[in-house]
Amino acid sequence: MEPTRDPSAGERKSTDSNGSSSSVIDNALGQLDVRLEAVTASISSITDSLEPMFSNTQTPTQELRHDSEQVAMLARKYGDLMAEWEAVLGDGKALREELKEDKWLAVFRTVSEQADGMMSSLDKAVKLCQVQLFPPFTRTLLIS
Repeated sequence: MEPTRDPSAGERKSTDSNGSSSSVIDNALGQLDVRLEAVTASISSITDSLEPMFSNTQTPTQELRHDSEQVAMLARKYGDLMAEWEAVLGDGKALREELKEDKWLAVFRTVSEQADGMMSSLDKAVKLCQVQLFPPFTRTLLIS
């Protein structure tokens, strides 16, 4: 007779790997949030600094025309920055959704592994019952 195996050992291993992958994902999401918040604060500061310059409406003179060209160039660059920032926020949101899906995949994988372990235990139990109930017949089945 085979030594019995602790079925919960495999379950603990699967749960631990699921827990570690889940914590890695959670840590990555936390780091992403921290970095996005820092950049958001910087962009907010830039916006606050540039708003007075963009809203300044004075009568055009030669000197102000030169300044208005610089302001227009700065406004274009600011617009590019904001467009890129919106793209980064969108990518961050998409990444967050993908990582949530990865967490669920890890959970489903763990459950599947646990179900496989339970099925193998049930198969062994059925074979042992067959040996006890039909000894001469099952010996030939177990040998082959």
